[in-house]
Formats: sequence, structure tokens, C-alpha cells
Amino acid sequence: MHSPPALQLPEVLHLIACQLDVSSRFSCRQVCRFWSALFSPYVVESIDGHQWPWLCKWREREPERTKNDSAARTAFIQEHKDHIRHLTLNNHWLQEIALQIKITRLTSLTISFDGKLVDPPRPFNGLLELEQVLHLANWYYSPGAKSDRTRACWQLILNNPQLQSLRFMDNSYNNLYELAGKKHTIPCPEAISFLLDTLSRLPRLRHLMIANGMDDWLLHLIPTLLPHITSVEYKAAYSSGLDSLPPGHCATLRHLTIHTHILSHQVHTVLAAFPVLQTLSIPQFGGFRRHVIFTDDEIIDHPLLELSPPLLGPSLLHLGVRFTNLKTVGGFRRLQDHGVLLSLLHVLPALEQLDVLEILESPRGENVPSPDDRDDRDIDNCPLRSLVIKKHALHPSRMTRLFSRMPHLVKLEVRHIPPEVVAEIARTCKRMEQLRFEVKQQCSKEINQLFVGCPKLKSLRGHSLAIKIDDLLQGPNWTCFDLESLQCGVMDVPRLSKDEEDLLETMKTGSRQEPLKQEEQRILKKQRESWAVQGQILEHFARFKNLQHLDIGFLKLPHRQGDKRYGSRYYRINNALVPESLELSLASGLAHLASLHLLETFGLGETDYTVGENESRWMDELWS
Repeated sequence: MHSPPALQLPEVLHLIACQLDVSSRFSCRQVCRFWSALFSPYVVESIDGHQWPWLCKWREREPERTKNDSAARTAFIQEHKDHIRHLTLNNHWLQEIALQIKITRLTSLTISFDGKLVDPPRPFNGLLELEQVLHLANWYYSPGAKSDRTRACWQLILNNPQLQSLRFMDNSYNNLYELAGKKHTIPCPEAISFLLDTLSRLPRLRHLMIANGMDDWLLHLIPTLLPHITSVEYKAAYSSGLDSLPPGHCATLRHLTIHTHILSHQVHTVLAAFPVLQTLSIPQFGGFRRHVIFTDDEIIDHPLLELSPPLLGPSLLHLGVRFTNLKTVGGFRRLQDHGVLLSLLHVLPALEQLDVLEILESPRGENVPSPDDRDDRDIDNCPLRSLVIKKHALHPSRMTRLFSRMPHLVKLEVRHIPPEVVAEIARTCKRMEQLRFEVKQQCSKEINQLFVGCPKLKSLRGHSLAIKIDDLLQGPNWTCFDLESLQCGVMDVPRLSKDEEDLLETMKTGSRQEPLKQEEQRILKKQRESWAVQGQILEHFARFKNLQHLDIGFLKLPHRQGDKRYGSRYYRINNALVPESLELSLASGLAHLASLHLLETFGLGETDYTVGENESRWMDELWS
């Protein structure tokens, strides 16, 4: 079977090879000789002894096969050694091959060993062994010799002066060479001289990860030793070396990862020392144990773009830093009060997304704002686009003023908001697209203002949302024609009473021939008027052609109640039907919804509907 002509063009295959992983490249080598010659350089571009295919090609449990594979392995790597760019040393055979064939074009080297590299093991001899390491000018690895593997690794580094990334993983730096004694935190002068000389021979180094007590003094020498460094991983046992970093220490470092316990005041020192830092990762952040208060002059503005993992709200407020470019910080469990939220928005002036599990109540007497309360003066025109507050105890006036300063909100999810806050959202948040909230009291006019004042609204959902028929038909026209999801009941629909429905049913089933009585005529007229009004409502919903989810039922707020037996909590929903709701019969205009071709779900929970056989058959034919 012949391959397509396009797959025989080297230019096309080179483009494909650049997008594949090592496993796929290795499989492509087995297609034909032409593909084998073309994909082989890409296979060896990145070699890691703990990844496929390098991991499972040669197994120690089959000695004869291992011996044969070792020769084939060495020959294959040597043939394409000029294409090796990324190498991870994590076993002895890979180290032997790297020194034997003299790999000299690496751009990335990662050394990761768990055991001692000296074969046979030899004790550390202090300066004597250091002198052996220093004399590397004419030394190369020879196969079969019981040589010092420590010296071999340093020789591999010196053989590749164009290295851009150098990483010592886990405890491999201790195994490579104990430049600092195990009982000392300050390296000896000979060790410092050796490491400085080695790093000075790597002018293109951009990323460095090193440990064993060398991080502290190495960070202080970065501007002169490595003027082009952009990324550093800090793995010192203690973070005390960070305290002495001067402001504006290095203007090239963009990415910093600190693999040690660090406190909030040290984060301030680091950000002041590296003013152009873009990403800062602190897996072991220890909070703010030291009580440090920064004055207005000490607070700095920093253009950090990414902070991981996200720090808790109080920690961000105690760093003494305003993150002018930080747009997201992850979720927060709880904020103490309204003032903490405002302070958080102040130190994060570019924040676009904020998730809060709970905002606690302010101390007694402080939750009611005073007329001259100006805590939120610094968050005018807040750029926040997404805000989620699962639970809160905010005063309505503070909530109103808070949302009045958030004109860029696109997504909002909040529980229990009063009518005046709903009205403020409709006036201010003209870009709102996704809105979810709950109410404890009726706010029909305010909900109708949302559909009028938010032209980009696509989704409105929440418990106990309902709108009166007069506000819907007599109010301003809705402007959100891109509405896709709507959960809102319709109230105060003119319907027949229970007695009137029973009388009407009797009129239908009876076989009398006498003329209708005045009361019966009134009931028929009232029914026709009710159908006309309901038809207008359903015709109104049918105008929104993009609707995919329409729920005109009444999902009331659940009542929480304790379970004495298990001590847990569960929800009980009141299933009483709402009497003055839509009838949803074909006679009342249900057929208007036939124009909603994108509709996927239709909800009518707790609605006093009268869906009969004709309506069920119509729904099955239209929506099945």
C-alpha cells in the first residue's frame, strides 16, 4: 500500500514530526526506511531514561537481550548524537553513553539520581577530591574504567557550553559533589570558586535549579554571574537567605519557583528584588507569622502576571504589594468582612475573576454603613468580570454601592440579594451575560429591569425568581435577544377559580339545550380573556429564538431542617402548586413555543398547568 504523495515530501513530514511526542516519533520510524531516516533525529531530540521508549526497550531481567540492546542503543544514539538537545540523566547506562560518545550540543540538561554516583563508592576527601574535579581540561570518560561518575557529570556540563537549562533534581546535587559540607550551611571558598568558574562557561544559561546550600549566595551573584538568566528554582533548606536581597537586585528574572518554607514579608522582599518577575510559584507558603506592617512608602507596585498556588486573602493583604497585572488568584474560602473584600480589590486593581465561599458578618455595629463610609473609594470602575459569592452577610446598602462600581461584570453568582441590589445590577452591569442569584422577597419589577437593562444577558437562573404578568406585558420591551437559558416563573396570571373550573367542566359534560346563564357566560368570557393573556406571554417567550433551556416553574428556596438521628442536614421543598400561573394548554397559546427550534429543556415545576392528551401528543411530536 503506497502512502499519499503529500506524506512523501520531507517538508511535510518535518512539520508533522515537530508536533509529535517521543512515542509517536518512535512508531513513525518503523513505517519504512525513508521515514526511519527522517524521524530518527527527532526521536533522540529529547532523551529521558525513565520515559518510553528509553525505559522499556532494554530490560535488566534479560541479560543477553540487555547486552545486545545496549550495543544497539549506543550505536543508535551515537549515530544521531548531533540532534540530541534535551537530556535527563537518571541512570548509569545513559550517563556512560553520554560521556562515551561526547555529546556536545545539549541545550537542556537535567541530572536526577537517587543513589551515589561514585563507582566504586569512595569517601569524600575534601580539598583533595575537589582538586581532582577542578582538573578537567584533558579528561574524558573511558568505557570499562572504574572512574568517578561525579567528575563525569561535571565534564558533561563543561562539554556543552551552549546549555540554556541546567537542573539538579532531588538530592542529585549532593551526590554529584558535596561542595558544601553536610554540617555546614556556608560553602567552602574552593567549592564556590569551582561552581562560579563552571557557570561562567555557560553564557547562554537561562534556567537554573541548584541546591545544597548554594542557593542563598548564588541568588546574590546572579546579576553579574548570569546576566541573561530568566528562570530560577530555589531549593534551599531555609529561606533566610531571601531576607538580604536588595531592591531591584535583578532586572532579567521572569520566573521564580521557591521550593522552601517562606513567609509573607519574604515574598515582599523577593518581589522588590525582582521587579520584572512574571510568574512566582510558592508551593510551601507559610502565611504571615511575623507581624510586619508596611507603610504607604514601603508598599510597592509589581507587574506579576501569575501567582501559584493562590495565596489566601489575608496573606495577600499582608504582603505590602499591589499586583497591578494579576488578573486571577483562584478561590478563597472565606473573607472576614466587607472591608477585607474592598482591601483585596485594592491590592489587586486588575483582578478579573474572584470566587469567595463566604463573606462573614462584620463586628456588631459595623455592618451598617455610615453616611460618610468611603471604604470603597479606591475601586471605582473595578475591572472584575466574574464574581462568585456562595454565602455572605453583607448589608443591602453596601452591596448596592459595591455593584455600582463593577460595570464590567460578565458573570455573577450570589445568594440572597434584596430588590434594590437587583435594580442596581440592571442599571450598572450592562455587559452582564451569566447571572444567578436567589431572593427572599418578591422583586418582579427589578427582575424585569434586568431583561431591559442588560442587553447581552444570556443566562438568568436562580431559586424563587418570578415576574408578574403586568410588569412583563406593560413594562419596557426586553433587549436581551441572545437569551439562551431562563429560569423564571410568571405570576398573577388571570385564571379561573376552582369553583369556576368545576362549573365549566359541568357545562362541557352536560347534555342540556337551554341557553347559557349569565354566570356561565361570564366564566366563558373570563376564560377567553385568560387564554388571550397567556398567549401573549408565550408569544413573548417565543421571540427569543436562541433559547435552549426554558423553566417557567417555581423552584422555591429549600427549607433546611436537622436530622436528629444522623445529625446531618437535608432539604425539603414545598410542593404546593402556584395557583395564578400559566395553564400551558394549546388553547392558551402553547403552540407559540413551536418556533423555539433550539429548545432542549422545558421546566414547569409547581406550575398549575392543565396538560392533557393533546398537549402531551403535541410535545412528543415537537420536542422528541
